[in-house]
Amino acid sequence: MSTMSKIMIIPMALAVFILPVDVANAQVVSMKEYNPVMLNLATLFDFDAFRGPVRTFESTLKDADGKTVFRASGAFNQQGCIEYFKTEDGKGVNHDYKRSGDRLVSQINHQDVMTLTKDCLLESNTTNGSTMTYTYDANKLMHQILLQPSNTLLSLHQYNSNHLPTDIRFFINGMTASRMEITYEDEKNRPYDYILKQSYTIGNGESYMKRKCQYDVYANPASCTLTMAKDKDFSEITWVRHVHSVATWFE
Repeated sequence: MSTMSKIMIIPMALAVFILPVDVANAQVVSMKEYNPVMLNLATLFDFDAFRGPVRTFESTLKDADGKTVFRASGAFNQQGCIEYFKTEDGKGVNHDYKRSGDRLVSQINHQDVMTLTKDCLLESNTTNGSTMTYTYDANKLMHQILLQPSNTLLSLHQYNSNHLPTDIRFFINGMTASRMEITYEDEKNRPYDYILKQSYTIGNGESYMKRKCQYDVYANPASCTLTMAKDKDFSEITWVRHVHSVATWFE
């Protein structure tokens, strides 16, 4: 899911999903549902997913001074599969992937490649010579990220009944290195209003992030304010950022 303010501790590679052959297996969703392809992409790359058959989207994160620190954009086809995906930070483009047959190929170096399942889900991702694979739950939501060829667990994701993440754990050498716990105020109608607690095994540190958003009629986030703090009472503010997201849909 969503804009977790780039506080994940392990490098996440691009999760763009294109169905190269068997388009019939792609999921076409209503305006009340999330496309699992977009939810997984948002989980990996830290932006807000929209309900419905999204055609295009753009999500921009700015600091308190209005400077853009992160932007994600992309386009889906009518079957709900990504046609392209790009992320940028304040220094330039981080990822720029486009479909080539049954793979997604980096337009930056043409060596980083991802393979896809028949359901448009990311199967494997090779970046800078390292390969990760992904497993999914019964709802086609990302459950595990594994480093190959050792099959080492890097992260474990759990969700609530509305398909929103509630617990994400990151591992180093088989041990939990950090954990994100997300609690929602109104997960059905305000799914991006939440408090995220991140705890760290090393140093036993904690940080907290609170989000408040404005929504459209389908409970999609249009603009959000993110507040990071060192304590659960938010008396020691670290920073404040703002997210603005836009999308278009297929009819």
